Amino acid sequence: MRIVNTTRNTELCSSATLAVTFIRRLRGLMFEKEMPPGHGLVLEPCRAIHTCFMRFPIDAVFISRDWRVVRVERSLAPWRFVPGVRGSFRVLELPCGSVGESLTRAGDALRTMPDQGNAEAEVEDTR
Repeated sequence: MRIVNTTRNTELCSSATLAVTFIRRLRGLMFEKEMPPGHGLVLEPCRAIHTCFMRFPIDAVFISRDWRVVRVERSLAPWRFVPGVRGSFRVLELPCGSVGESLTRAGDALRTMPDQGNAEAEVEDTR
């Protein structure tokens, strides 16, 4: 799925994967070598994250149930923690710099759209 910032008319990621199981959310991006530009991982439900065992920094966008940005964390280095963020229901993890490029800020409205490569699929679910 694509995730766009409708407030700023920008794209946060062109290819997001949805992690909904406990194990998939727990694993997240641990042990991955990199996150390619344009990719993202949506952890749902999720209010807090860590970057333990990660090899690269990330940007994180904490999002409410109605897809409003609650909080933005830029350049989270490995071995960092972001405790529970009030009002968040999901977290979008992105390559470092993605938040700045999209101009995303707290309060912005986001929207999911089908991946451009696959107009049929709304969500790639990793259950």
